Amino acid sequence: MALSRKLMMDGEQTVATTRTHVKVLFVPLVILLAVAFAGGFLAAQVGNSGDGYVRWVIIGIAVVLVLWGSVLPFVRWFLWTYTLTNKRIVEQKGILTREGRVIPLSRINDVSFEKNLNDRILGCGT
Repeated sequence: MALSRKLMMDGEQTVATTRTHVKVLFVPLVILLAVAFAGGFLAAQVGNSGDGYVRWVIIGIAVVLVLWGSVLPFVRWFLWTYTLTNKRIVEQKGILTREGRVIPLSRINDVSFEKNLNDRILGCGT
């Protein structure tokens, strides 16, 4: 989500809008695949025994785990943006309650970074 026009100052132009690297979604993807596999396997093993109550409990638990472990992290990642303009850096996050941080470019006097081997291989920060 780009910075809204009503939040921009006079003469301000957006240079770039970005998010953290997509690598932060690796663990939620693994959770999604593991829960889908385990839930499907367990639901198939239970079959239609009884009135099917156990199967629906397994499916319900799987849905809650997927929402909590995969969907929520994706939504959080998608809605957390950094916008660089010609006058400031703006960090925005949240959907129901929007939070933000604004740093004027004139206040920045030092930039530091750290890139480990995984970050360099994946091209993070480029």
